[in-house]
Amino acid sequence: MIRKSSGFSLVEIMVGLTVGLLGILVIFQMFTISEANKRTTTSGGDAIQNGAIALYSIERDVRMAGFGFNDPNFIGCNVDAYDAGPPPPAPPLPRDFNFTLAPLLIAQGGDNDALGNGRNPDSITLMYGNSGDVIMGYNLITIAGANDPYEIGSQFGFTQANGELYVIAQPGMDCTLGQIVSTGLNGGSFLIQHGTGSYIDENGVAQPVRYNKTGGLGNAYTNAAKLFKLGALPQHVTYSIADGSLISPALLQNTTEIVAGGIVNLQAQYGIDTGTDGIIDVWQPGLGATPPASVIALQVALVARVSERNPACNVTTTAPTWAGGTFDLSADADWQCYRYKVFQTT
Repeated sequence: MIRKSSGFSLVEIMVGLTVGLLGILVIFQMFTISEANKRTTTSGGDAIQNGAIALYSIERDVRMAGFGFNDPNFIGCNVDAYDAGPPPPAPPLPRDFNFTLAPLLIAQGGDNDALGNGRNPDSITLMYGNSGDVIMGYNLITIAGANDPYEIGSQFGFTQANGELYVIAQPGMDCTLGQIVSTGLNGGSFLIQHGTGSYIDENGVAQPVRYNKTGGLGNAYTNAAKLFKLGALPQHVTYSIADGSLISPALLQNTTEIVAGGIVNLQAQYGIDTGTDGIIDVWQPGLGATPPASVIALQVALVARVSERNPACNVTTTAPTWAGGTFDLSADADWQCYRYKVFQTT
């Protein structure tokens, strides 16, 4: 007798589908939990990396601050400057601008407590030269008009100066930023030309002069002035927070670099030596009447935020702190929805 074969019944098919759907549901729940953990770990790692890069960048420039103009008698002067813009094919963007001759300046972000911590991040401006020669201030010998060559008493340190930038400083006057076109002996004098046009670089190629203005900037100096040679690529950078990233606009080059993302606050304080023993006596957010030469250290802290937002908004219940106090993150109404990592150094 031949028995007729039969397939699955409808009930068996429904049971099988139900078991399969339950298995898929469990698998996806486990995947969701695993993916959430992965995102949390990854975003935490990114925050640590961003904070480390940001702090390293600031620390590197702080260590260079003041290189090339190390005479405290001229710190704080207003520097008159001009920039014709980058060479072709970039379009020229001539601009007159000013800045303060100082190794380090802290601009408070506002809405601060007594220690200088506020809802708005601080910014740090740093300046230094990059000359490869001996760093010193050169005394001007003769009175110089705005367009006259500068005469100094020594050619020491001018092995290859064409195209390098300098600052002329004299007490009681605005300083001037300029660019060396050529140097040479004229009788017993060593002259520094600072006109417009072009200069010949170390490879014998003519390069456009960028930082000298036709007719000069109007500042004429006497033999009380000094010339500080800053090198071919000095830096004047400001570290600040914009749109959740640490940026560093370079004033002289007229460029802006995004240093690291995920940085939401920056706070800084000056380390002040009120005596002459080279020991920090007080940390303060601003200088006020304190002489710039009394600043011997910088204390700075950054807050890096993870990108993963917690919907419950209960992952951070207490504002992060640093050696200078407590960060105020309340400018963001959702600040408690994120985790933070503080990076600080002195």
